[in-house]
Amino acid sequence: MDDVKSFNDDKTVNATLHIQNATQGQVQLVWITFDGQENLYNVLDPEASVHQETFSTHVWRLKNEDGALLLQYSGPSAHLLISPEGLSVRVNPVSS
Repeated sequence: MDDVKSFNDDKTVNATLHIQNATQGQVQLVWITFDGQENLYNVLDPEASVHQETFSTHVWRLKNEDGALLLQYSGPSAHLLISPEGLSVRVNPVSS
């Protein structure tokens, strides 16, 4: 994962991530910069959720309160759910 970076190109589009923390622990929302560095954007408290505006070619990581990676995502708008049962990614349907 060391070579992962956010980028922009002619196919980059706006995206919104709905991140839902359905656990009893905090979840860190981390953006991977254009240089590949981690940038802590938000900390979701237990049972909290947030909408994050972003771009389809930007890389996001969700980490637990100990800093362990739970999920890495880049792509179109999506709902990311972290629950005691596991992780769920539901990409939003594209409207025409």
